[in-house]
Amino acid sequence: MPTFSDYDPADYLTSPHRIIAYLEAVLEEAGDDPGFIAQALRVVARACSFATSPRDGNDPWAAV
Repeated sequence: MPTFSDYDPADYLTSPHRIIAYLEAVLEEAGDDPGFIAQALRVVARACSFATSPRDGNDPWAAV
């Protein structure tokens, strides 16, 4: 029996360009569903590691 690992879209949002493309696709698909958009923003936050502070030298938007 095959085994599957958990899929996390945040693992693939490795550049500002990918994040923008992801958010554009989300906004196109979401329609009037604010929960869908909120989940996408949580994914982007996880991808950018917003849990770390820019004061620590980890500014995820430095390349933007």
